[in-house]
Amino acid sequence: MTGHRPTAVVVEGDEAIVVLDPKRVREGPILAPHLAGTLAELGIKATARFDGKAAVFLTFERKAA
Repeated sequence: MTGHRPTAVVVEGDEAIVVLDPKRVREGPILAPHLAGTLAELGIKATARFDGKAAVFLTFERKAA
């Protein structure tokens, strides 16, 4: 997964959609928790769900200070 670049990322409010490159769709089930873990390292609590097709849906909230 190193060097993975999504086709598109859309962020609105507390949600984001990461659209995967068609060649990387098989990595979606692994990428979803990886993205949530990366956000956690940045201090953002997130849940991630792969839609089984081509996108990872993220819902996030900042941790209380």
